[in-house]
Amino acid sequence: GAGAGRGRGRRQPTRRHGRGRRGLPARLIVMPGAGHFPWADDADRFVALVAGWLQSSGG
Repeated sequence: GAGAGRGRGRRQPTRRHGRGRRGLPARLIVMPGAGHFPWADDADRFVALVAGWLQSSGG
C-alpha cells in the first residue's frame, strides 16, 4: 500500500490514528516497556491512568 515500509520499526502513533475518533473522550497513552498486556506489565501505572481517565470523563 501507499507508504509501505515508512517508519518500519518505530511503532509511533501517526496523525491518522485520531481520525474517526474525534468527539470521543479518548486518549492515546504510550507506556514505554509495556507490551500487548499493559495491565500486566505495569499494573499500578495502568490502573492510575484508567482511573484518571474515568474521573476526567465523568465515568
